[in-house]
Amino acid sequence: MTEDPIKYKNSLLGKFHSKQITLDELNKECAYWYLDCFEEISIKAYPTQPNRYRDYVSMDYDEKKEVPRTFWLLNDIKDYLDQKFLIKNENKGKKINDWKKSDLLQLIEIHKSLAKYKTKPKKQKWIEMAKLFTTKN
Repeated sequence: MTEDPIKYKNSLLGKFHSKQITLDELNKECAYWYLDCFEEISIKAYPTQPNRYRDYVSMDYDEKKEVPRTFWLLNDIKDYLDQKFLIKNENKGKKINDWKKSDLLQLIEIHKSLAKYKTKPKKQKWIEMAKLFTTKN
């Protein structure tokens, strides 16, 4: 694996911008770089969808509106969605409990300040979990 990926990325882009290499050569170098790092990339597959959930996904909009709220509380549906959420976050990158407390607090503050400039900011689900981790330590 590349010792310092940031420096390597910058050197590749520098060579491309100074026209030392073409776009095809840049793409080839990036592909080689990816293959070099391939063993370190691990992506978990999502769990198998329960039959009831698969049926729900195949419904059209009007049918989905008729599904009762209790559907989401069924054990198999709830378990599937929880597992999928955890795997999705694991695949995205660093686990939230691996972050340094100071970095996590900074990230929370950045998201709060960004939300001030949005007209309809969505509530970030991960922020509540991050706050729990920062108060535990």
